[in-house]
Amino acid sequence: MFFFFALKSFIWLEVCSRKVPNFNDFIYTAPVAKVDIEPQGENNEIDVVEGDTIIFTCTTNPSRPAAWIHWFIGGLNVTNKTQSQVSNEHGGTFISFSTWNYTGKSDDHNKIVFCETANIAERQTISSLNKSLVIKFGPKNILLNTTKTEYTVTEQGSMSTIICSANCRPNCTFNWTGPNGLASDNSALTLGAVYRNQTGEYICNANNFYGSLSTHEIVLIVNLKKSLVYIHVHVVRMKELLDHRCLIQQMILDGRPHQEISEHLTSLGIKHASARTISHFCSENGITWRCGVDEGALNNIVAECVKHVRKEGKILEY
Repeated sequence: MFFFFALKSFIWLEVCSRKVPNFNDFIYTAPVAKVDIEPQGENNEIDVVEGDTIIFTCTTNPSRPAAWIHWFIGGLNVTNKTQSQVSNEHGGTFISFSTWNYTGKSDDHNKIVFCETANIAERQTISSLNKSLVIKFGPKNILLNTTKTEYTVTEQGSMSTIICSANCRPNCTFNWTGPNGLASDNSALTLGAVYRNQTGEYICNANNFYGSLSTHEIVLIVNLKKSLVYIHVHVVRMKELLDHRCLIQQMILDGRPHQEISEHLTSLGIKHASARTISHFCSENGITWRCGVDEGALNNIVAECVKHVRKEGKILEY
């Protein structure tokens, strides 16, 4: 009996002799030391296609108490657009992490995204690495170096070069299409001397991996070239006939007689309205001419003619 009494007394004295624990002994702090941001990106550049959404995540190291996380883009605080959570870790510490669903905008190109964090144990905020946004998008706002939408050029004349540009990232490739297919494989439409078969609509096309866009058409009208055609005729007077006839022996043509064009001739020093004319038809190389010949000019007659061209079995008149 004495043994048990003595043992109880020893235990009581041992407990009473110990220091009563302070509540603060059970509270300790662990400062937040770093915050990591994802995605990493090559050279800390984050590619985002305009209109697409990516998820940024920031995560702290274990700390006590839990740290808060703020988000910034281009210096603007966007924390109200993010979501944050805290997880309990071993030893009574906490890991804080936050996510931001970001949708790409072209105006955000080259803006810096980062997050920062702190808790009451850390006097200064800790920032993540900076991430630079690279916003990619297809062509928009195609521009031309002219406000004209219609050009009128005389055949074999020229028109000024039209240059097409567009806002794209990455840069666009350009081409021009026209009535005969591909008119240029770059941004410049340069036609040089133009011909009638180039009459029509021309369109600039801009393309990159993320899209394509075309301009409204540029209309080119090619007027037929007017040129002088001199016809040397030898007039034979047939005294025994009551009327006058002419025999066209030779035709010397300046210009392009074998193309379907109208060529107007003017008499030199002869008033056409008062001239006496005799109609005559001749045919050469499939081209039919109807000429009004002024008898009064004798050996050097200049006539006004309209050419008819036979093409695919059909007479085309200009």
